[in-house]
Amino acid sequence: MTRHLTLRTAALLSLALAGSAATADAQSRRNSSPKPPPPPAIPGEDQVLRHWSLFNENYKATQFEMALPDGRWLVFSGKEVGPNNYMRLATTTLHQKVADTYLRVGQLRTATGPNVLPAYIDSVMQVYQLAVRDVPSRAQEFTLAIAAVYDGQKHDIPKAIEYYQKGIDMGIATADWRYTSRLAYLYKEDGQVDKGFDIAQTAYTAYSNASKSDTSQVRAAREMERLMTRGGLITNPDSLITAIRGKTDTGSRNLLLTLLISQKQYEEALPIARQLAEGQNTESNWRLYGALAMQAGKYPEALTAYDKARAMNPNEPSYTFYVAEVYKQQGDLAKARDLVKALPVTDSTMAARLHMFMGALYETAMEKAVASKPGGVGAWGKNFTFDEQLIYQLAVNHYQMAAQADPDHAAQAQERIQTLSPYLPKLAFYEKKKLTPGSAAPVSAKYYGWVNEPVIIPATDPVTTGDPAAAPPTDAAGL
Repeated sequence: MTRHLTLRTAALLSLALAGSAATADAQSRRNSSPKPPPPPAIPGEDQVLRHWSLFNENYKATQFEMALPDGRWLVFSGKEVGPNNYMRLATTTLHQKVADTYLRVGQLRTATGPNVLPAYIDSVMQVYQLAVRDVPSRAQEFTLAIAAVYDGQKHDIPKAIEYYQKGIDMGIATADWRYTSRLAYLYKEDGQVDKGFDIAQTAYTAYSNASKSDTSQVRAAREMERLMTRGGLITNPDSLITAIRGKTDTGSRNLLLTLLISQKQYEEALPIARQLAEGQNTESNWRLYGALAMQAGKYPEALTAYDKARAMNPNEPSYTFYVAEVYKQQGDLAKARDLVKALPVTDSTMAARLHMFMGALYETAMEKAVASKPGGVGAWGKNFTFDEQLIYQLAVNHYQMAAQADPDHAAQAQERIQTLSPYLPKLAFYEKKKLTPGSAAPVSAKYYGWVNEPVIIPATDPVTTGDPAAAPPTDAAGL
């Protein structure tokens, strides 16, 4: 019985091994069956990559002479030989780099031999034209690049205008503001001021609208605004104000605001600035609204606007000066002084700003006091008492400290010192008052009780370079 079972087990084991061997043999046959061949290599595509590798390495190493042959081959033969890799490179930096290489080689060869630069500039133009043809998604960029070559290298202004216009017509909102600005300027220089203004205004509106979702366009809108208002494109601001006063689009409203400010029409500009600040809640908009409100004499509105702006940038000390200026304009000179003097003096610039403000504050105090006397400012220079002269001396002391603290404020401080110098007391006059250099002179409490700052008597007579017949300007804050 045992022997029978053993034989039976051996038979089953033999069958199992035979099955495994058969399975392994079938698997081996499957594994050894021929695989499908890989897709054949495309020699042209590899050739494009080899030329690109050589060109790019030499370009990065500024070996432009060595880079040029490979770059030339890529832009003039690459598309036909290896279209796939050529198009991939064309959507990156291929054409810009090859054009730059042509220009640099032309400059290098001209510097050491005959002037061959014009021929190389023609090649630059060909590279850009191929880019316009081959990369439709970047046609505007390269069309404007062609315009720039006509403008800056060939000095062909009619052609430059033609290509700038052609590129901008592809979408003014996506055109680089530098090209738009240049086109407007060329139109103006060509005597087509109205056309230049139309370009700038259209661009300004487009950039303003785009800036709502793309902050990079904020500068573009600002540059177009500056071009229109300061670039000689607006020959009659009043007529333009009348023309756009009823328009409601963002670009027109912003332009109207700029024009009104340039014409000092602050009352009309104020509600537009308020709408801008409320609609686009930014620090700069609230700061502008505050400045206009102060100019219009709307002091509570100015303080509110400055508070909103400061809340967005609480560490900016300028807002303390702005608010102090509002109080100064209101006549609350003590409040203005206290605000400014409470500022921490963190550097020399801050020290100079503080002294410039204090000097202007004392000038304002003197003017208000003189205006309140019989004869008022009509008797300027003849209606001064010793107290007025001391207050001007106090202002000059601060301007001198501002000039010493910061060279950037020195010229402005010296201008104020020269203006006030004819009104200052001479040393002989101080001697009559028994006041010696370095001592402190008291100021009358009648008009200047709030000053609470001693006037230090100078050691030398003032250098009189100003015009004693002219009243100093009332706005000397220099903020």
